[in-house]
Amino acid sequence: MVVNIAIKGGLGNQLFQYALGNYLYETHGASVFYDLKQLDLKEENLTPRVFLLNKLFDNMHFSSDRTHRIFYRQNNMFVRWYNYAVRKLSNYIYVPETDPMALTLSNKATYYFDGYWQRADLARLLAPKLNRVAERILHNAAYLAQISAGEGTVAIHIRRGDYVENTFINSYHGHCDLNYYLTAMAQIEQRTTVSRFFIFSDDLRWAKEHIKSAHPLVFVEGNDAITDLLLMKSCKHQILSNSSFSCWASYLNTNPKKIIVAPVNWTRKEGTGSLPLSEHSWILI
Repeated sequence: MVVNIAIKGGLGNQLFQYALGNYLYETHGASVFYDLKQLDLKEENLTPRVFLLNKLFDNMHFSSDRTHRIFYRQNNMFVRWYNYAVRKLSNYIYVPETDPMALTLSNKATYYFDGYWQRADLARLLAPKLNRVAERILHNAAYLAQISAGEGTVAIHIRRGDYVENTFINSYHGHCDLNYYLTAMAQIEQRTTVSRFFIFSDDLRWAKEHIKSAHPLVFVEGNDAITDLLLMKSCKHQILSNSSFSCWASYLNTNPKKIIVAPVNWTRKEGTGSLPLSEHSWILI
């Protein structure tokens, strides 16, 4: 079985797509290839992204055949018929976002998976492998000593950037406001002893101006996205934004007594608790 998986979005989404490939390899013995071409598409209103998974994982294989994508994007009857016929005759199956664990896959087929695949169960399967990688990456990372020294460390992820500045993206995702973060901090303070809050954000200027606490605040800066994510997961507890990036901090956190706070609304139309990326243990506010 050959599987092609589209890579798109930022680090959090790319990890979900890699997690799908990991699942298909582990459970079906699939030969997995990743298609990077969607990262090159200059789609209006969407934030440009770069490929990051090669900084985490070795021995990845990449797809070069995009005929199915070219035809699939066209919108006339002849091309749609041609696309269907080519895929049917070659047993090439296009799989849009669905439940990958409910699919009946054939060893004789070639698949193209196109979606974000934001699922906690897929993430949990990948987590042990990614945590082993984290040990190498974080070996000499700044801030790690402060995080490791505290028993009550809390990571706060504040996603603003395009969620605030891009009207199109904001109309779908919205963003977590100041009241959410302050309420989430209070929720954790009621449940455990807090030693420090570590704040990770794409808008540290806003965070430094608005986030206040009686506990020490550490504003983490100077790292790339991968290091930030792995430092976040190293804290004992996390406050998430409505971002797939911060979801991974929760999935990778190995603290058996971890407290995770997440926003009750993931998008302007979707409740967090109804989505497959949500964990039952999350406190939604």
